[in-house]
Amino acid sequence: MATTISFKVGDTFKLSGQLVSDQVANTPVNITGYTIRSQLRNDAALIQSMTVSITDAVNGRYTVSATPVQTAAWPVGNARMDIEFTTNAGDVMSSDTIKVVIKQSETI
Repeated sequence: MATTISFKVGDTFKLSGQLVSDQVANTPVNITGYTIRSQLRNDAALIQSMTVSITDAVNGRYTVSATPVQTAAWPVGNARMDIEFTTNAGDVMSSDTIKVVIKQSETI
C-alpha cells in the first residue's frame, strides 16, 4: 500500500527510513557503500532532487531531506517520490512510490 505524506511549502522536509530485507522479515540491510537517490516529481516535471544522508549504515537507516529555501519553490498539488538504492555490486532497487500532497502554508 502506498504511503501518503502531507507537507507545507517552505517547511523543512525530512523523511527518515530504514531498508529492511524482503527475505528475512524486519532484518535491517547494511547499506555501507550504497548510493541512495530520491527525486520529487509531479506530472509536469522534476520538482526537487532530494538530499539523502545515510545516518546508520549498519542498521540500514537514512534520511531524505530538503531545506525550507528549497521547499518554498515547490508547487502546491500532488507529487510523488521514491528512494533508489544502488548496492556496491551495482544492483538497483527502488522503494514503493510515496505520494506527497504539497499544501500552501497559512503562515507566510
